[in-house]
Amino acid sequence: MTLNGRMFGIGLASRELIRQLQILLLNFGVFSRIHRSAERAWALTVAGEALDILATFLEFEEVWKTERIGRRNEGRLLKPSNYATLMPRPLTDALQSLRKESGKSLRGLYGGSTSEYYTTKTNLNRKDRMDRAMTARLHGYFDDATSAYASRFFEHDQPGCLYVEVEAIERGFAEVFDLTVPGSHSFIANGLCNHNTSNVPNHYTVEQTAKLYEMMYDLGCKGGTIYRDGSRDEQVLNLKEEDKAEKKPEIKAEVAPTPEVSPNYTNRGDHKRARPRSLKGATYFVNTPVGKAYVTVNRNGGDQPFEVFANVGKVGSEGAAMSEAIGRLISLVLRLPSHISPSERLEMVISQLEGIGGSRSIGFGANRVTSLPDALAQVLREDLAAHRDEDAGYLLGEAQPEPKQLELLASTMNADLCPECGHSTFVRIEGCKKCYSCGHSEC
Repeated sequence: MTLNGRMFGIGLASRELIRQLQILLLNFGVFSRIHRSAERAWALTVAGEALDILATFLEFEEVWKTERIGRRNEGRLLKPSNYATLMPRPLTDALQSLRKESGKSLRGLYGGSTSEYYTTKTNLNRKDRMDRAMTARLHGYFDDATSAYASRFFEHDQPGCLYVEVEAIERGFAEVFDLTVPGSHSFIANGLCNHNTSNVPNHYTVEQTAKLYEMMYDLGCKGGTIYRDGSRDEQVLNLKEEDKAEKKPEIKAEVAPTPEVSPNYTNRGDHKRARPRSLKGATYFVNTPVGKAYVTVNRNGGDQPFEVFANVGKVGSEGAAMSEAIGRLISLVLRLPSHISPSERLEMVISQLEGIGGSRSIGFGANRVTSLPDALAQVLREDLAAHRDEDAGYLLGEAQPEPKQLELLASTMNADLCPECGHSTFVRIEGCKKCYSCGHSEC
């Protein structure tokens, strides 16, 4: 928006997209111009009479833009107009011929030598393009003369029509075909912009999805969205349940016999090995990307791992919930009756947990911890190694210097997981929780 509010402009990198915007504005009666503003940039501008039309329905969030467009007519000496909206030059020639053949004086139309009279006379003599109102008035005034061109023109002319000069007419033969293009593409249909959304069936493959995105890229789409039927609980377009029932093929599958369930099994966990009143174990301390973790590994009388407890962060935080959940699952695996020993089962758990990466990591080399699960895996491996008399850094019950770790973002060690981005940078500050990664806030 210019300082005097007499020109509004938009710049885009896509020529196709800015032309589509020009068509949309034309449907609202707003004429605009497009010019190349840089090597890979295009600008659309609206000024003159078209800007008055645009100002009747366009609203800006920025106050300064509204103020500028509101004073567009301050100090204006000439009537706002757009050269491209003027009538074609051959119509001016036809009206000049009517003036010469008519017995009426042009001065009589304006009641004397007024400024409008001199403007119209100059336009006719110079064969300049004139606006629709002026040409219609002249054609109605010189009704005692005839012009086939002027009569046919005003018979078909309508408000909002634009007239451009034809550069060339080529003659020849060309074949025309009706084509149906699958997928989604960018186009203007009846002045409405088609958004790039593809609704595909449930059986759509990864290869077909890749081809669809490649086609969007080739067509110059700024972005694309694909919805596969059934991929979300709620979606914009859904088949009716009766349609799904009709299209869904019947699949006859043999039902496997239900295995016999042990009478000792209940949903309340009575199938687990009972926990003794007291157990011996060790508690380990380790730094994790989500805060300091305290991991307790308890063993039964046979010196086999029996249960695992993990505590991270404050009670009620996401980190504390995750650590408690992992500890419960590990304890359940260790206490289930099986021919596999608890130590071997713990090895399997460690192989699943170690190496899991998160949004951050701390430490270097052997002390590198990539996530909370990875930290738990390291502690459990140390505990197993200690009871196998392997060289694992320290033995159970012996005091050894704690390995030093580089604490990145020490101020966020008590941070929670952000519900927006998932990073462990959700910190309570001044009574409100805020994420240092994405800026999400609960206030």
